[in-house]
Amino acid sequence: MSFSLTPEDVKKSTEGPVKPYAVGFIVWLTVAVAGLLLIGAYAMTERENAKINLQGMLGGVAQVRAGALVGWVQQQQAPLARFAGDEDVRLSITQILQPSADLDLASRGYLRNWLASLARDNGYLPDPPSGEVTGSAQTPEPSGIAILSKTGDVLVSVGMFPAEAEAVKSFVREYRVGDSSLLDMFKGSDGKVYVGFAQPLFGLGGGEGEEARIGLVLGIKAVEQDVYPLLRQPGAMLQTAESVLLRRVGGIVQIISPVGSSAPLTLQFDAATQGLVEADAMRQPGSFSIGMNYNNVNTVSVSRAVEG
Repeated sequence: MSFSLTPEDVKKSTEGPVKPYAVGFIVWLTVAVAGLLLIGAYAMTERENAKINLQGMLGGVAQVRAGALVGWVQQQQAPLARFAGDEDVRLSITQILQPSADLDLASRGYLRNWLASLARDNGYLPDPPSGEVTGSAQTPEPSGIAILSKTGDVLVSVGMFPAEAEAVKSFVREYRVGDSSLLDMFKGSDGKVYVGFAQPLFGLGGGEGEEARIGLVLGIKAVEQDVYPLLRQPGAMLQTAESVLLRRVGGIVQIISPVGSSAPLTLQFDAATQGLVEADAMRQPGSFSIGMNYNNVNTVSVSRAVEG
């Protein structure tokens, strides 16, 4: 029996042993780097999952709040639409527009009584004053309902309908059948914020286009008690969560709800501002945005359009 070594074996037999701690260090380093990469990937995955969950939660709240506002708008329009579509109302308005003193007087009285009932039942008249005596007289609330001719003349009105308010005059002057029936929020003479709801009035000829329109019924009411509470989500758990109502006017984004210490319609920003979540919301309604908010605070937000 013979025993032999190859040159390679001889070389190996004369070399010192491989130091196990060097191999261990390489293995540990590899495991450590792999661990960090896994932790980083896990953290990124968790961050993306958190963003997705946050989008879902915020989106759900925004959808519910937007739905509440849409429902409220529809509730305001419904009684006015029924009034405008009534044949007795259309006949009475036609009679007012005809040169007959007797018919004019009777028709105005009939419509005024109906409008007064409509206004009381649907919040177009301010609450009656309390019995408490104060040192100063309360400013009348510029709200109410009016029937206006196609040229903008007030035919019948109830309450303190603000016929001379520029926002009202502009809306009536520019209104056309098929346009939005919402007179957007504006500040009244008392500093409060108001909104208007309109329905076209047609003659008895049967047409329902602009050429057949003989007038407009327009109701104006304050929004503070009805609209702003709809922005609050019942049972919301996030302490810093906030629902903000926005609109765009030209190149400006306006906040039309009260936020922080700011009154409604006092904060506005350039719609082209980058990194501003309110501007992002107006550029892409329905989007998820991360940036600074109106108060210069890092914010995540979700937006929804309010139809109607």
